[in-house]
Amino acid sequence: MDQCSAKACENQCSAKACIGWATFALIWLVEVWIHARCGFQAELFEQEGACLDSAGWAFWLEFGEGVCRTGMMVMLLGLVWDSTALAIRGELSKHVADVIDDSGKVVFWGGWSSAILVLALGLWSVCDEEGLPFWALLICHLADIFCHAFVASSLAGLIFDFGVAIKLGQTCAFLYNFLRCSDSIEGHGVQDMGDGGGQNGTTGSFWKVLSMWGVFFLAVWIWNAQYWGMTVPFVLDVIFRVAGVACWGCIAWWMVWAVMHPRRAVTRMSSRQSMTDSGTPTR
Repeated sequence: MDQCSAKACENQCSAKACIGWATFALIWLVEVWIHARCGFQAELFEQEGACLDSAGWAFWLEFGEGVCRTGMMVMLLGLVWDSTALAIRGELSKHVADVIDDSGKVVFWGGWSSAILVLALGLWSVCDEEGLPFWALLICHLADIFCHAFVASSLAGLIFDFGVAIKLGQTCAFLYNFLRCSDSIEGHGVQDMGDGGGQNGTTGSFWKVLSMWGVFFLAVWIWNAQYWGMTVPFVLDVIFRVAGVACWGCIAWWMVWAVMHPRRAVTRMSSRQSMTDSGTPTR
């Protein structure tokens, strides 16, 4: 199968980075416009569509939140599955040590500290959103904006990569990566910190893949039921909301990493190709 030249791949990656960061910035610009127009009342955080008088923006907020929570539920299952497998083999401590060495102690512990603080605030909002003080609601709202911006950049990057796959005649390989859970939507955005070009490194067992798809469809059902006002079991509703909070924790980690590695944070998308050398599409 013909591969793109090094120059063409470089141009594609640069274009993808520009599109991803432009989409990320666009979400923030809209948010700035909303609050410049309607202020910072706590009620506005849940009624931005009314401020813009736009059903489309209201739908986007619901859609972005659903994508974020769905992806997070699947990712958390994969994390628990892999951690359990490492623990059974007695390799978990070595893996954690490797992660610390790779990210740096400041990023690792600083990221975890920030993530735990944000997670605590998020769990507070899940348990008693009405009782949150304004400063806490503001932080939660900023976390939501980051979440929506990351989702937007991921979707833009996904569409771009899918277009490249079609152009190179690798559509089936691209879709197969999703089928075997070695690729994900969020890995196509500006927040991707890995060095594997979007791959998780290992595909996992049949049961792992089957379980991840099961969680995906469960999350989509919860999302769809909530959107249409259907009754969702309390436990599932809480799990879905906590998944959104977990997304905030990942964002807190990313912010620490981005502060410590600003150049890598800006150039991450442009430093990777949409296709591997073997021709299998990745992120």
